[in-house]
Amino acid sequence: MGRLTIAIWLAAALASPGCRKAPSPPRIAAQAVARVPAQPSAATVPGTQTAGSLAATLAVDPQPPTPMQETTLRLALRDAAGRPVEGRKVCFDLTMPAMAMPPNRPVAREEGRGVYRAAALFTMAGEWEIRATVSSAGTDEVFAFRLKTR
Repeated sequence: MGRLTIAIWLAAALASPGCRKAPSPPRIAAQAVARVPAQPSAATVPGTQTAGSLAATLAVDPQPPTPMQETTLRLALRDAAGRPVEGRKVCFDLTMPAMAMPPNRPVAREEGRGVYRAAALFTMAGEWEIRATVSSAGTDEVFAFRLKTR
């Protein structure tokens, strides 16, 4: 194969769509980034988180949880004055940050005096994140907690 043939072949290969530089991704305006809600930082269980005017304290029994055994989650809600907050809907979302897991979302029942209780099942040992979503009158507050199972 002569030099001219190689040069023509190389020029044709570089001109093909598969060798062109990909277009740059569009830039996101700073204003759009500022509107993205921040994720809550996680507290260790047992622990307390605040969001808006609410404080949420999560306790688990047993502590630490044993995988594949029922665990009780108790979330105590208090307002800014320290009074119990009643009449809310509380849903939990249990995930392992290190790996994808199927949905694990126990719903809590109100016990009274601002305490909400749910039965949960941690399916394996390791680090878990528990997100508690507290809903009332169309608004949600999210609290994040971390724990380690046995």
